[in-house]
Amino acid sequence: MRHMPESPDDVRGWIQAKIKDLQGKFRGRNMQWREDRALLLQMYRQAVPDFPNIMSAEPRSQLRLAMDIMTLRDPRITVLLHNQEADEQDKMNAMERFGVGLLREIDRRHRAAGNRYWLRDLVWYVLMGGYAVHPLVTRGADGETEFRAYLWDPIEVYPEYGEGGLQWVARTYKTVAGDIKDRIAATRGWNPAVLEFTKDETEVDVVNAFWLEEDGVYNVVLVNGAEAKPATLEKQFGNNIPVRVGPS
Repeated sequence: MRHMPESPDDVRGWIQAKIKDLQGKFRGRNMQWREDRALLLQMYRQAVPDFPNIMSAEPRSQLRLAMDIMTLRDPRITVLLHNQEADEQDKMNAMERFGVGLLREIDRRHRAAGNRYWLRDLVWYVLMGGYAVHPLVTRGADGETEFRAYLWDPIEVYPEYGEGGLQWVARTYKTVAGDIKDRIAATRGWNPAVLEFTKDETEVDVVNAFWLEEDGVYNVVLVNGAEAKPATLEKQFGNNIPVRVGPS
């Protein structure tokens, strides 16, 4: 079954209408998450004159304790051994070491972007009520394979599911135009004209949407409502949208 419009000119309007519909459905979720975060991060409400503005630190302390417990040890990757031959066991041991190295590489690149320990950031989102992870394997400028697992704020992510699982998902967020210009310059097939006359420090609205069609996964990126990346069939993803999203 085809989901996107037949005409490429209608895809942008279809994406925007779908996001508006999903934002309405997830409005209650986002309101609750914002209230929870305000409580756990001790964000005070507007002060009332002559009234003591008091907030308990107990929920925040419990959150930090839960984070410490869940991130106390690094994840263990174990392949169960039975009666395999020695060479087969060596391959399985190598698989375990590769998994550990993969997590370390993901964490290293996550920290290089100015973040904390990758697992701790993931656990923070999980304890807040949801998670959204965008794993990605790319070829670097030097030809080496690079592994990343981007953590998206789930409050910005709007998924839609079908009988076969995730069928459509979009992330809506704000950033500065300079970041998008860098992506456009480093990626083929993007449209540099959308930000040609925009200053680097100007804040822009971005929509990054993925959806599943009969021939595979499509991706489009909108910046301030214009197509920075047109609807593109991403063959490397097969029939699986490269986003893992869900409630805790």
